[in-house]
Amino acid sequence: MANEIAFVPLGEKDMIRLTPETVLSKLCKPTKTGAKPSQYDIWHFLAVCKASKLNPFVGDAILQGYDSEQGPTFSVITTIQALQKRAESHPQYDGMEAGVTVERNGEVIRREGALVLPGENLIGGWCRIYRKDRRHPDFVEVSFSSRNRGNRVWKSDPGGMIVKCAKAAAIRQAFPFVAGQLYIEDEMPQESQPQPQQEAEGAVARLEQRIEEQTPPVAEAATEVEPADPFEQFAQEIKQAQGQERLMALQRALASKELSSEQKQQLKQLASSYPG
Repeated sequence: MANEIAFVPLGEKDMIRLTPETVLSKLCKPTKTGAKPSQYDIWHFLAVCKASKLNPFVGDAILQGYDSEQGPTFSVITTIQALQKRAESHPQYDGMEAGVTVERNGEVIRREGALVLPGENLIGGWCRIYRKDRRHPDFVEVSFSSRNRGNRVWKSDPGGMIVKCAKAAAIRQAFPFVAGQLYIEDEMPQESQPQPQQEAEGAVARLEQRIEEQTPPVAEAATEVEPADPFEQFAQEIKQAQGQERLMALQRALASKELSSEQKQQLKQLASSYPG
């Protein structure tokens, strides 16, 4: 069928078939105002599921809707189990360590696991992933304040939740080709507009410096080199690509941390303006 995508999910033997109608009726959550995804959103979800071999029928992915200032926006949301399955099935995977970062009596402590003792201030989570083909592990540390959603689950198990976010970020960094565009729901911002949150690697190091020096860190933005207009580069890629290649070019743009949410929305509209 022309409107059907068929593939075998990772770690499974049987082929699954996905259609736009199935996504719209069973695999999509509308926005709070009831808005439903566009045809582009639906086909983007189908393409991501096929490229990443996600099985949405077992909870690997869902098309989640959000209300934003630019209108309804839809994001592909996965689970930490689906991410870990992709990491563990990679031939170069060689283990993982993860834990919490806490502050106690002015001292920053990194502890494996999710335990936070009484009197400790939870400030982040970390994850270290080892690959057989790399001399040094991939290390990611995320701040608690940037991920904390403040809901019941985060209040009852803050250590476990921040460790989960750290694992997701580390898996994306260590295995970008199989997990680079996959985010779990707990990484998405609490407000209506969804955008992949920037990795907070280095945030805890800056906190250590503040504790030692008793002064705020110097702003680093002035020393950064301004990139050569990534928006125009992505726009040209989308204009020059065709069919599936255009969709993949847009996926790379949506995953970029160099673009604002407004720019990403403009690129989505640009891609939708081309037939096929």
